[in-house]
Amino acid sequence: MLIGVISAASATVALLLFGHYYQIHQNPVEGRSIVFASFAVNSMVYIFAYRSLRRHFMPCARCAKTSR
Repeated sequence: MLIGVISAASATVALLLFGHYYQIHQNPVEGRSIVFASFAVNSMVYIFAYRSLRRHFMPCARCAKTSR
């Protein structure tokens, strides 16, 4: 469910970015470029978040004691 919410929010932000740049510059190429870059950054965030699932982001003191 969380992935769906994040994807929907990302798509909404990308659509708003495209609309903003298209309205200002009247050129869909610039808006498309910004949206493409935002999806690339979003994909990188997904990749690094998925890779870090094996490690705790902020380990608690109790977890540190049990792993020793």
